[in-house]
This record gives sequence, structure tokens and C-alpha cells, in this order.
Amino acid sequence: MALFNFVSLDLIDVESFLTKYESEHKNFKANEKDVVSDFNQKSKDSLRRLIKRINLFYKEHEEFKPNIYYVSYMLATARWEATWGRDFFCALEERSGSLGKAYFNKYDPVLASNESLKKRAKDNGNTEEGDGYKYRGRGLVHLTWENNYKKASDYFGIDFVDQPDKAAELDYAVPIMIWGMMKGIFTGGKLVKVYL
Repeated sequence: MALFNFVSLDLIDVESFLTKYESEHKNFKANEKDVVSDFNQKSKDSLRRLIKRINLFYKEHEEFKPNIYYVSYMLATARWEATWGRDFFCALEERSGSLGKAYFNKYDPVLASNESLKKRAKDNGNTEEGDGYKYRGRGLVHLTWENNYKKASDYFGIDFVDQPDKAAELDYAVPIMIWGMMKGIFTGGKLVKVYL
């Protein structure tokens, strides 16, 4: 089964990939306390859209050279970061569960519980009360902090600072994921190759 499709010039043959992925990763358990979640139809549909968008990104951005190990790492990260309940690969905003908005105080320059967290928030561009929630993680790899929303805005020419929810839309979440991981945006400058 060929995972790469040289006929259509797509990086990944979507349906072959999904078949292989489903056979290898039928369920997911993040840790010993988690309930095993099946790779359900909603997750499969989300992954299909994600792979199609990855293919499109690499066609449109020749400056980014695809690497099977990097793409695998990105998909593993997206499965972990963009899981909600029993659904995987959902490019949504970071969720707080029962804590509500207070969960995001750790990212806030005013509401954080200690000076170290407040300083961290300010150092990352969150300067006003409410910025912790406003610039919470969104997308497949949880773009977080106003500074990173500004970097994404500058690179893609989309105003993510004033419209942060756009970062959760798949058409933006996939490019943000690839660009951010390849440029070290989420790791303080460390490139994805450091982890492989």
C-alpha cells in the first residue's frame, strides 16, 4: 500500500494513509487513567481534512520541504493537542473543562497566581487583563501567547491578533502547525528536528 501518491502529486495518498492509520491506531490512551478512545468516524473525517490540508500546504509553500519524520511528529502532536473527549484532530481552542475562564489565568499578566507566571505572560506579549483567555491555545498545536499570534499574523498576512479564533480554523491551523514547528515558534526557537 503506497502512502505517497506520485500520480496526483499529493504528498500523502489520503485514503491509503487513513486505512493504514486506522489499522495501526484503532484507539488512543493518553495515560493510565484515561479511558481508551476508539478512532471514530468523526476523528477519521477530521484526519482526512487535515491530511488534505497538509497536501495543499506543501503544494503552495515550496520553501517548506516535506519530511516524513517531521510530518509524523506533527500528526502525533496534533492528535495529542487537538483531542476533545473522544474526538481526535479537532482544530479547536484549548478547553478548560470545569474551571472555565479561570483556567487561563496562568497565561494572564494580571490574574496569574504568582509573579513568575505574570512575568512569563508579559514576556510573551500578554500585557492586559484578559489576554490569558484571549490568546489561549487554538488550532492543532495550540498557538498561544499574543507574541505568537503576532508572528503568525505577520507571516500569513491574517490578523490573528484581533481575530484569534481564526487560528482554530483548519485552513489556518494546518499552516500554523507546519510553519510553527518548522520555525521553532512553539519551542522557543528549537526546530522540530531537535526532537527527532
